[in-house]
Amino acid sequence: MGKTKIKDVYDELLDYYVSQHQNVPNLKEAKKLVKVRFTEEEARVALNLPTWYRRGIRAQDLAEKIGADPAEMEALLHRKAREGVFFARADKETGEVWYSLWDFGRIAAFYDPNRSDAVLLQVKELREKLWKGGQVHNSFPPSGYPLSRVIPYAKGIPDGEKITPTDTVENTIEKTRAIAVAGCPCRAVDRRCNKEVMTCVHFDDMADYFVQYQNGRYLSQEECKNLIEENVRGGLVTTLANYQDIFYGYCLCDPCCCVLLRPLVEENNYHSIEKSNFRPRFDLAKCTRCQKCRAACPVRAIGKLPAAWGKPKKEDKMFLFEDRCIGCGVCVAQCEFDALKLYRVDDKAPEKTPRDAVMRHVAERMI
Repeated sequence: MGKTKIKDVYDELLDYYVSQHQNVPNLKEAKKLVKVRFTEEEARVALNLPTWYRRGIRAQDLAEKIGADPAEMEALLHRKAREGVFFARADKETGEVWYSLWDFGRIAAFYDPNRSDAVLLQVKELREKLWKGGQVHNSFPPSGYPLSRVIPYAKGIPDGEKITPTDTVENTIEKTRAIAVAGCPCRAVDRRCNKEVMTCVHFDDMADYFVQYQNGRYLSQEECKNLIEENVRGGLVTTLANYQDIFYGYCLCDPCCCVLLRPLVEENNYHSIEKSNFRPRFDLAKCTRCQKCRAACPVRAIGKLPAAWGKPKKEDKMFLFEDRCIGCGVCVAQCEFDALKLYRVDDKAPEKTPRDAVMRHVAERMI
């Protein structure tokens, strides 16, 4: 008979993540990652925290529960919130702080664009090994209903074209109490491109957390809209959770670092993210064939068909790979000649609540 494996506190923590419906792959790097981010003492504390979408627990209550010094517990929880593996939510009336455990994916994330220490380098290496080992399919399995969706570039939609509230960033921004921008957890770690890092937009309690613990800064509604437009012009894709209730905010994604686009670009998983309801259309009479749109496309969905031999270059044609296009409008934002516009091709509407979205996602999973 084989030897019975003796579990340590890190095995217990991984089991706890799984019990909370977290996607943890059966890969050795998963355990190495939790050992990099938690001491044994910190892992035992994590085992006694509710997950971040619940209310949380106060430091004094947790200290009493596990027989620890309240001041030392407060310091530990605050430190791990600063490190980005615990979440902290302050009560708006009393000021009391309630702590909880971030999801498993957050332990492979940092938010500081200037960080370059040994821990970050270890996390970066383990994160990439997990990705190549197949975690991409744990975290973003192909489904007929992906859990994230693309928001189109609104200024690229011509007047008269139908636009619904869920097609726009304003629909969410105008409902929020607080907005903040902080570092992208993908680019801050991977740094495989020169795109802007301070681009992740967070709302309400998440905004407060990222300002207090992760060097974020608050934005007005207008500043938020301008930030999104500026970064779409810079080649980033606006994405949001695929339901209508307000969640955490917007991601501005690139295809070389970001976990929402890499599955499509690297794994040909066309069901990892919900495309927008719009697609670009060329006006070839205005198009100069400069190919800025082609160079900027984050999913390589634009091609050029050269004119036949002996024909003038003006007969070259730009065209769209319809199946690959996600309808983000990054290409439209690059065009100086008004030769590209976004037109509605679908009428998909996101589910109302996170619960509805998750249930549909699971029901329509393909693996």
